[in-house]
Amino acid sequence: MSKKTSKQPRIARRQGRPVKDDSQALRDKIIAATRELLRTNSPDAISRIDIARAAKVDPALIRYYFGSKDDVLSAVALTFMDDFRRSEYDVPTSGDVQDLLDRIVTVMMAFIESVPYMHDLLVREISRLGAPGGAKIRSAFIDNPTARIERSIRGTDSIRLTRRELQFFRMMVIAICAFPIREQAFIEQLFGRERFDAELTKEYCKFVAKVFAQGMKPRPK
Repeated sequence: MSKKTSKQPRIARRQGRPVKDDSQALRDKIIAATRELLRTNSPDAISRIDIARAAKVDPALIRYYFGSKDDVLSAVALTFMDDFRRSEYDVPTSGDVQDLLDRIVTVMMAFIESVPYMHDLLVREISRLGAPGGAKIRSAFIDNPTARIERSIRGTDSIRLTRRELQFFRMMVIAICAFPIREQAFIEQLFGRERFDAELTKEYCKFVAKVFAQGMKPRPK
């Protein structure tokens, strides 16, 4: 006599780790969401839960793929480094320093506008990581760009700047470019709008370049 077998209900398989092929896509999604948060929030104001909500993923995935919020921010900083290396602001359009400065300010304005709190993140990372991690970021965003600007200025009619003056120059450019983007309330009071449009940005960049150039061209004897 044969035993009668009864069919057991199939138990749904518990969801485990994400499929390997989806890992990079999820990492990219989390990084993209964090970059978007940095458009309106400082890095210190962003939590792991905020990132998970923005990316529309389980907070556990943040820990699984990155570890902590700081690790996510470090990964985002690396994407900024890649973006920054691709910005060719060190190629002058002519031998006139004003043309070069116009290009530098225009590119920097666009870069900061894409993520207004980028600079805060980079300063935070350099301080948090120390050496050698912080040195890598410093090299990408401070040392190498300063050297690139110095090489570009040599091909113009500018006076030669010392290393310290070049550092002052970069500091001033970052501050001047960040102000109209970060200080929207002040911009609204001055111009009756929350942010610069394309035309006003172009006018602003040309003005800044003109002012800088006046101080960087040799004085007639």
